[in-house]
Amino acid sequence: MNNQNQIKEQWGNLSIPELMELNQLSLTELLHLAFQLKLYQFETPNIGRRWTEDEEQFLIQHSKELSVREASNLLYRSHYATYQRIRFLGLDEMIRQK
Repeated sequence: MNNQNQIKEQWGNLSIPELMELNQLSLTELLHLAFQLKLYQFETPNIGRRWTEDEEQFLIQHSKELSVREASNLLYRSHYATYQRIRFLGLDEMIRQK
């Protein structure tokens, strides 16, 4: 099974670190692949943890393409935590996305 199919099948069932380890991907690689696969459309569990620089860079890079809800689904974070981080980063265009 290739990485894409494996990630699609396990998205939301495994944690991000588990997905990274299983597929031998960095966080950045996993997030970009999940974005390409449009996995932001699927609700994921909210796992409380500190924000990483890679996650912030991902938000900045995709701020014109993702809504708060979609970004939270990709990052396995609550919508509120994602909204707060987006505000902190000044990515208001994400707040205006539907």
